[in-house]
Amino acid sequence: AESLIVAAQPGSLAPAFGILIVIAANALLGTREALFIALLAWLGVGIAQYLIGYASKAVGNTQVLTLYLLTAGISWLAARPLKTSVSWALAGWDQAHKALLEARERRGEMYRVVRALEEATYRLEHTKNELIVAQHEAEVARALKGRFVAMVSHELRAPLNLILGFSRLMALSPESYGEPLPRAYRADIDAIYRNSQHLLALVDDILDLSQIEAQRLPLVKDRTDLEEDVVKKAVDIVQTLAERKGLYVRLELAGNLPWILADQVRLRQALLNLLTNAIRFTEHGGITVRTSQQDGVLMVSVQDTGRGIAPEDMPKLFQEFHQIHPSETRDGAGSGLGLSISKHLIELHGGQIWAESRQGTGTTFYFTVPLPDTETPPAATVRTGEAQLTLKPHDSCLIVHDDPASCASSPDDLRATGSWESPTHKTPLE
Repeated sequence: AESLIVAAQPGSLAPAFGILIVIAANALLGTREALFIALLAWLGVGIAQYLIGYASKAVGNTQVLTLYLLTAGISWLAARPLKTSVSWALAGWDQAHKALLEARERRGEMYRVVRALEEATYRLEHTKNELIVAQHEAEVARALKGRFVAMVSHELRAPLNLILGFSRLMALSPESYGEPLPRAYRADIDAIYRNSQHLLALVDDILDLSQIEAQRLPLVKDRTDLEEDVVKKAVDIVQTLAERKGLYVRLELAGNLPWILADQVRLRQALLNLLTNAIRFTEHGGITVRTSQQDGVLMVSVQDTGRGIAPEDMPKLFQEFHQIHPSETRDGAGSGLGLSISKHLIELHGGQIWAESRQGTGTTFYFTVPLPDTETPPAATVRTGEAQLTLKPHDSCLIVHDDPASCASSPDDLRATGSWESPTHKTPLE
């Protein structure tokens, strides 16, 4: 009967309260902490019993201690799955909380990225609209420039042709004016003729450059012998100019080169620009023109014995209106457009052009023209040629022009045939 715990007895409440403390400690604390709490509860119960008059059963009551230890063990076993579940739940909650924070952070990053993309899209659209407007304005300006250049060149050609015609007539056929001209006049007329030629060539170069920039320069390609149709004809044109300066023009042709598909006039124009530049900047020695065949291309080189080009000027060699020696081109009447036009003409043929130079030893220009893919001539080509008029003595030639002065400036070769008579001028109203 002494070992029973009766709720009606005041001393039995202390052990029961200690059991509750042990169970709560096992549920809330770890194993070591629960054992320590059980010992404290046992001591506390003993002290409580001693104070309320149960001194004989207080601290020395081993049954209470055993009960507490058993309660601690049983409660530990019972609480272990609960603790495991709680720890897992806490770990899961912690992971869920971290995932939630990461999701919020990523959502914030995505929001910022979306905003940045929206801003970039807006800027791109704005830039695109500006580019469209700028492109339209550039096309309009290019069209206006092309029309302006064409109009100006047309308006300049008529008076320049008159000046060239009359000055040539005065220089070659002074007897047409009834009496020979003084020697001083001839020098002045020759200067007028040479400068008019330079001005007309400059107008033609500007028109060609404008057409090239507008991608409207027509190329009439035909089967072409590079050496016969281009190189030799170009050299024949500049031969007299080189001889006047005491320079030689030497040809070193490979011979038996395959034909190419090219515009003879434009390709010859590109080579003439290289030859005239070489003659202009060469004082002693001469010019050597070579041809060769390499992998899929024909190469032409123009080598001079001039002063050469400085390394810092090489990158600007093919720029428009750029002159390497501007102080020396006044007498040579250079415009700074020849090399640029030559570069464009060669590239329009699918070739390349470059230069090698060393100061004091001269400059060599190279350009290539690709060989055609087939060895057979094209089925249909448009061949450009110079219209020639052959007149016999006492034949007649009718010249029709809206400007009477142009009719009056007929070349002197018509006079040489004996068929020239004084023109009869009529106005458009007549």
